[in-house]
Amino acid sequence: MNLSILLERTAAFTLSLPILLLLLTRLAWYKSFLALFIYYIIGFSYALLSIGYIQLDTDIVRGYGIISNLIDAPLTLLFLTYFSRTASFKNKILWVLGGFLVYEAVILFVYGFNVKSSTIITTPGLALTFVLSLIFAIHQVKITVIYHKATGKAIIASSLFFCYIGYTYVYSIFYFMHERFQDDAKLVFSIVTILSTLTISLGILLEKKRVRKLFEIKTTREELKALYAGEERKTIAPLETIVFNMDNTWSRES
Repeated sequence: MNLSILLERTAAFTLSLPILLLLLTRLAWYKSFLALFIYYIIGFSYALLSIGYIQLDTDIVRGYGIISNLIDAPLTLLFLTYFSRTASFKNKILWVLGGFLVYEAVILFVYGFNVKSSTIITTPGLALTFVLSLIFAIHQVKITVIYHKATGKAIIASSLFFCYIGYTYVYSIFYFMHERFQDDAKLVFSIVTILSTLTISLGILLEKKRVRKLFEIKTTREELKALYAGEERKTIAPLETIVFNMDNTWSRES
């Protein structure tokens, strides 16, 4: 077994790690993590098809690969809304996502469901995910360095940025450069997939700890709110009695 095949198979099975962690930590159902969960399910299943662990007709595998390319950017954009600190910026990302889906529909209508349409769609998709992942990676790293918190989010955002640097390079090699470079591009793809998947898995574990603390703080606040609300009612009730008694006394004296 040569190095290329070994890395390809390692990358394929590494893609299952975030799936398992998202299920075990239950982050798969938390906010936009569902998009990341679906992203890795599709990536893992297509990787198994590519290396031959799942035997299907060639046309089916090719079609599944096209579908994987088409939904890559939409799922990533949807997941990136998790890193938005404001509702307005999140809405802007959703508007961009909606516009990109319209763009995909137009390209598919004009060129049909084939590799050419997938190639045309992938280019702006990579550009969008690359730019947004860069913005969020810088932002989250700053937060982690300055405030020493949200390390998991910083790792996930940085891993996505690193991932799309590699994927952009591989895409440019496959579609814009000579075929003799494609074997090297496959090696880069496998290495990038392994490293980014492992670091994102670490980020998922750290983010789960942060989310658990947030839920604990939220629960504590709700309990304190309920407790002090009860104490406030107890405090107000005697005061109301005194006021009413004073009113009755004054009315009798007058």
